[in-house]
Amino acid sequence: MRERVGDPIVDRLIEPLLSGIYAGDIDKMSALSTFPQFIEGEKRYGNLYEGMRHLRPEQRVAEVGAKKVGQFASLKRGLKSLTDRIAERLERTEIILNCSVEQVEEIDGGYRLLTNRSDIDSERLILTVPPRLIRQFLPKVDSDFLAEMKPHATATCSLVFKEGDIELPFVGTGFVTSQEADVVITACTFIDQKWPHAVPDGYHVLRVFLGRPGADDIVEASDEEIVATALRDLGGLMTIHRKPSQTVVSRLRDGLPPYAVFHSDRVRALRAEMGRVYPGVLLAGIAYDGIGIPDCINSVHEQIKQMAAQG
Repeated sequence: MRERVGDPIVDRLIEPLLSGIYAGDIDKMSALSTFPQFIEGEKRYGNLYEGMRHLRPEQRVAEVGAKKVGQFASLKRGLKSLTDRIAERLERTEIILNCSVEQVEEIDGGYRLLTNRSDIDSERLILTVPPRLIRQFLPKVDSDFLAEMKPHATATCSLVFKEGDIELPFVGTGFVTSQEADVVITACTFIDQKWPHAVPDGYHVLRVFLGRPGADDIVEASDEEIVATALRDLGGLMTIHRKPSQTVVSRLRDGLPPYAVFHSDRVRALRAEMGRVYPGVLLAGIAYDGIGIPDCINSVHEQIKQMAAQG
């Protein structure tokens, strides 16, 4: 990317945008596994600029009643409503809640899951856990790839302000920051602007993201320190008249995995090795096939198809 557009554009525009999505180091990120349309466009049209110009989708406005729908979409009742609805629709399926797998053992004809509640025997498994747990559960997998897939830890801080207690700096849904900026926060979403249905009238809700690759120790700070850091950085970018009326801090230590160069090749090699040393165990989820919800759903669907094909 730097060879094509230069360091200033990468550092001040592309890196904040792409790293804001993948929480990775753009100089180590796999274009094929993250934004394959970049490669496709360049191959088809001769250079990145022409490729992106032709691949950029037309701006479409869909009307729902009298309302216009932008590029962002979510569920009115929150993402939990998605899993709730799936649970309602599942048939001949047992969903075990509040059950943690502590170990996986090989047994005749399959595998045994040792959990904090009881043992579960199964002929086949689809694992959607973080890479570090793959190494813990399946020690025969000899893969440097898993050891190198150290997720970037991030923290989020949601801040609730009454209208008038804060002045948003522009009309929009949020912003990202570059590594050149003298701030700890990496991005901020104006929830009431992005998802107006989720916030009562008269309030602004800001969700602030903190933690960069190689500088993610912010997750070890206390809630009070994280809130103070977020407010300090925001204070340099907008006017805050009063402290937030509510704050919620979350930490994601097993965050987004790095989609490094040759990621897709190494995922194929890992799955091939899994098939040899642990037949019947498949891998799916955010660490392998994409970070979006549709990506994760498709990842599981593909592994189910493979499982069915194995008979």
